[in-house]
Amino acid sequence: MARLFDQPLRPRAWHVLVFGIFLLLVYAGFQRVFRVLAQEAALILTDAAMVTLQEKIESLGPVEVRGGELFAGAEVLRGHPVVVEVQETTGLEATIFHRDVRVATTAIRPGSSTPAIGAQANSYVRDEVLKGGHTFRGSARATDQTWVARYDPLYDVSGAVVGMLATSASDSVFSTSVAAFRVLLGGTLFVLFVIISGLWLAAGRFTSELEAQAGAIEDRNQRLERAARLLQQRATELEAARAEAEASQRTALAESEAKSQFLANMSHELRTPLNAVIGYAELLLEEAEVGMRDDLQRIVGASKHLLALISDILDVSKVEAGRLELEVLMFNLPDLISDLVASVRPLMDARGNALDVFVDPRLDDMKGDPTRVRQILYNLLSNAAKFTEGGTVELRAERHGGRVRFEVRDTGIGMTATQLARVFKAFVQADVSTTRRYGGTGLGLTIVRLLTERMNGQLEVHSEVGQGTSFAVEMPIRLPEHLAGRPCPGP
Repeated sequence: MARLFDQPLRPRAWHVLVFGIFLLLVYAGFQRVFRVLAQEAALILTDAAMVTLQEKIESLGPVEVRGGELFAGAEVLRGHPVVVEVQETTGLEATIFHRDVRVATTAIRPGSSTPAIGAQANSYVRDEVLKGGHTFRGSARATDQTWVARYDPLYDVSGAVVGMLATSASDSVFSTSVAAFRVLLGGTLFVLFVIISGLWLAAGRFTSELEAQAGAIEDRNQRLERAARLLQQRATELEAARAEAEASQRTALAESEAKSQFLANMSHELRTPLNAVIGYAELLLEEAEVGMRDDLQRIVGASKHLLALISDILDVSKVEAGRLELEVLMFNLPDLISDLVASVRPLMDARGNALDVFVDPRLDDMKGDPTRVRQILYNLLSNAAKFTEGGTVELRAERHGGRVRFEVRDTGIGMTATQLARVFKAFVQADVSTTRRYGGTGLGLTIVRLLTERMNGQLEVHSEVGQGTSFAVEMPIRLPEHLAGRPCPGP
């Protein structure tokens, strides 16, 4: 054994060194690529957040400077809560600059808990955006942190650049993923280096030993038996090493599979907070005072509804995007409507709308998918609330033989015939100005149409510009059992 490792190794050692340098270059290259991909993903998020921030500022009115202050319409932008709204919507930081000075921001001063209002943008961003009038996308240093950010010029009504808009994500958000990737890649390459270089060196040493033994056999025949035993010993050791290498490879593959499964299962952890909310709310219900029980029951109902929707989204994530399944079970329709009304009333109050509800006394239990029925009604009511201000939204549920008819009417802005023809298409709203002013993805009514058709229902819509809109959904009170569990194409 000692003689095996006493053989000259210099040529093969150079090969191992070159191979090690190659693996280091691979490691550095992959690490850089992953970092670039992570940063680009962050920039895509900042792009979406920037669209949201721009739409919200446009909804306030034209931008102009009056008396040394930055205004949007009648509202001064210094300390304006629109940046907080963008942060709550997108999860990213948002900032409004007057020239290069922050006047509204969610970024926090270093060592403080207060917004960094009054802090200046760095000189490179200032020159690129304010002086050059260009959009900046990339890494920027601000408030003693590195940010992945987007800066856009802010124009006043005359087209002059009077400030900047910025959306950003802290670089530290992605450091965990980059570090995990670095450890995984480094560990894999290290194992690969150890196995291959070890086998390469062992093979070289073994070849040298065989050559030495061949010379000894020619000189002294009496050493033949000893050489044969030594060869068998080395062969046994190599076989053991090969078996160990195969076992290590299987272990590495199993660990890699476990890591992949972990990444897939991480999305399921979204359910954990909701399960906690439901569990605590149900515990509180057992000892709650009478005046609190209704509110707690609504918390439980809304949380369970959200949990069901998240479960469906996770099913879609199995490369089966756009496929939903229906449940068929008995539920109390008036109770569902009562819970739904409590959920949407804040939306109505926020727009100054009155909500009128009529439920046919003949309606009681319904057989179908309560989650999808609730989703249809919620989408219609939230849509009515969004496009109505200071008006009335009415929900009616009536029985017509073996079918139930839901009707949602509003006194909102209404639609033209051209807009009606487009309203149920995916990612489409009435027109571009509607999207800019009222927001939304354009999927809500598409989902209403698909779910209604899937549950053997019919959907009608009538609208008049300036008078309002009426949506009517009619479906069986008893959904047939054969519809349960069948996939429903998504939008």
